[in-house]
Amino acid sequence: MVILLHISHILEGTERRNFFTIDLDIFNALGNLYSTRTAIVEYETGNKYSYNDLIHRASKVAKYLADLSVKTSDRIATLLMNRIEYIDLFIASRKLGSILVPLNWRLTPSEIKVLLSEIEPKVIVYEAMFRELVEKAINKDAASRISRIVIDAEPLGSEHLYDEALRGGGIELRRGFNFEEPSMILFTGGTTGIPKGAIISYRQIFYNVISEILTWRLKEEHKTVLLLPLFHTGGWNLLTLPLLARGGLIYLIKRFDAKLFLEIVETLKGPWIIFAVPTIYYMIMKAEGFKDSSFTDVEWMLSGGAPNDVKIMEPYWSKGVKMAQGYGITEGGPNNLTMPIYDLSLDEIKARWKSVGKPFVFNVIKIVDESGRELGPNQPGEIVICGPLIFSGYWRRDEETASTLRDGCVYTGDIGFYDDEGYFYIVDRKKDIIKSGGEQIYPREIEELASQHPAVEDCAVISVPDEKWGEVPKLVIKLRPGYKITKDEIINFLSGKIARYKLPKYVAIVDEIPRSSTGKLLRRILKEKHGRPTDEL
Repeated sequence: MVILLHISHILEGTERRNFFTIDLDIFNALGNLYSTRTAIVEYETGNKYSYNDLIHRASKVAKYLADLSVKTSDRIATLLMNRIEYIDLFIASRKLGSILVPLNWRLTPSEIKVLLSEIEPKVIVYEAMFRELVEKAINKDAASRISRIVIDAEPLGSEHLYDEALRGGGIELRRGFNFEEPSMILFTGGTTGIPKGAIISYRQIFYNVISEILTWRLKEEHKTVLLLPLFHTGGWNLLTLPLLARGGLIYLIKRFDAKLFLEIVETLKGPWIIFAVPTIYYMIMKAEGFKDSSFTDVEWMLSGGAPNDVKIMEPYWSKGVKMAQGYGITEGGPNNLTMPIYDLSLDEIKARWKSVGKPFVFNVIKIVDESGRELGPNQPGEIVICGPLIFSGYWRRDEETASTLRDGCVYTGDIGFYDDEGYFYIVDRKKDIIKSGGEQIYPREIEELASQHPAVEDCAVISVPDEKWGEVPKLVIKLRPGYKITKDEIINFLSGKIARYKLPKYVAIVDEIPRSSTGKLLRRILKEKHGRPTDEL
């Protein structure tokens, strides 16, 4: 810890100059640190890569990219599933000082086109299965400026072949760098419909790594299965990069597959530590084989990205698994709050299941009111994150940056509070609060209660206009297969559990509740489809 504090002191005066050489980059040093230890296993293919392999591959890829005129600050866009080439490109971009920009392959060509025009990449690397998506997304006038590198297919036209990079020689660079240089741009903002490119500096990655190693007590023997996509901050910063820095082992599966996950953790030796979003845990518990799985070698399973439901957590608890929630955002870490998983018994975790825990190392988390005044225990307000884990702003979005990044802190837009023992709780999104007749109604409070009804598989609350009260809550429900429910039944179920003014005035039954790829509720889509002040039964 003394060494880390000394580094922080050094950094204060060196933010704007190239104080370090790339030799001191933590990821460039992996080969020397862990040498022949296995770092990555691609489970579907059985391919294994040592830490030495990672550095040698990245060195060759960096040389290849440099030959394509990629320089410091140039953007490298990607459309890839979870595979070894992503690790190549991350370390290679660190060597060159270029900026890795992982793109969501679930987007449409028109959506990808908008992102490409915003970041203006020098190179785009993609799997052959995304070739048509790339062709449709690149503007004709930009086609000559973007070098295209394809994986898993012979190149067509002006394409380059990724394997050519691995057949060439490596590169040794001694460039200077500072902690504030951008390493990645990660697009966020899926719940608003307006993707914003969060600039992720090396400083943010470095402190995130050290924070997670210390807070989660990562060890060389720890293993994980990467369940989140690498176009998402959780894919990189929740276990992948920290565990690599610690010498651990990561199993890659191209995209989430519950059956493969169960196969890995049940047949291969642990100790396993797992991070995922609630939707993934729900799919695992519904998968064939879950009932007979023991999870004997699983140390813990943590959840984030969206609120978890006790009905999802209980099946894991029944197997003795320590499952708990955490909280973080791309702009703030994402390692911000976590349950102290090693210091609590399973019964203690169950008793605090709604809590997202306490701050990770290097985080200062405050709760403030509308005027910015800091609040005390049990007083809901906006969550503000300060410290070296925060992002550097949005790519070419000065107005949005100024709104989110103020006085060196990230204003999250999330409402929460902490209790007398310092445990934090998330109440809702600030913009989702329903203001009805002068009262504030938190949709999440109603959702958590309604989801406890045996007929409810998923639900959400939206605001709808009301002539008398201004706006009132409308409860939108997805039923469990084979169940039915009336409006009176659900209202009676909620009555007595919340104040009368919080009771939904309208109820809708739908086939699906729209959520993002990480499980976040897309309330805007619900409001577009069901924002009328009427029942839909």
